[in-house]
Amino acid sequence: PRLSASNAVSAASIPDFISLAETHFSRVLRVRQMEARDVAPVAAGVEYGTVPTDWLETKTFSFTDGSVTWWLEPKPDEVIDEQWDRTGRPRFYANVADEFRFYPVPDANYTAQLTYYAAIPALSDANPANWLLSLMPDGYLAGAMVEAAPMLRDNDALEIWTAKRDAALMEVRKATRTKAGRLRTDIPAGFHNRRAGFNIYQGW
Repeated sequence: PRLSASNAVSAASIPDFISLAETHFSRVLRVRQMEARDVAPVAAGVEYGTVPTDWLETKTFSFTDGSVTWWLEPKPDEVIDEQWDRTGRPRFYANVADEFRFYPVPDANYTAQLTYYAAIPALSDANPANWLLSLMPDGYLAGAMVEAAPMLRDNDALEIWTAKRDAALMEVRKATRTKAGRLRTDIPAGFHNRRAGFNIYQGW
């Protein structure tokens, strides 16, 4: 459905309302269609790696040396700053601006494997559809109308469209849930079991 221009809102503003709605969708949704994976080499001595441009939130982060794979644990950057300079097999990561920081600093060449939640692909003339629009065209319309309502100075409309947008988002969450499979208790071959009781303040 297409939004109509009015005296208070011009047609030129409609893409902005859609973009603002997408920003809200990316902020509140975390569903399987948003999951993405990135694999990249990390060279010895490289302390920082670039965050994917569509990154919203990390799900899992692991490193491999080709034969062994292990998980990295998130730590605040200020905690890593308190440690002494050290190189070795990375065990932790921190988010620093648009980069990941690894600690210890890699002592060899590794491959980083990141799974994360990606932002909703923005609609545009060049990209007229995405997975979320296919799932909830009504929610897209409602989301854009929520952003337009303050300019229209219509509190009643804002309340109605907000309820419609939130209901559509709830339906998407329900529709994208997957049934849990059987719990696996075996450890996959090659998976490195991190040392129990490791303390970042004490080192290895």
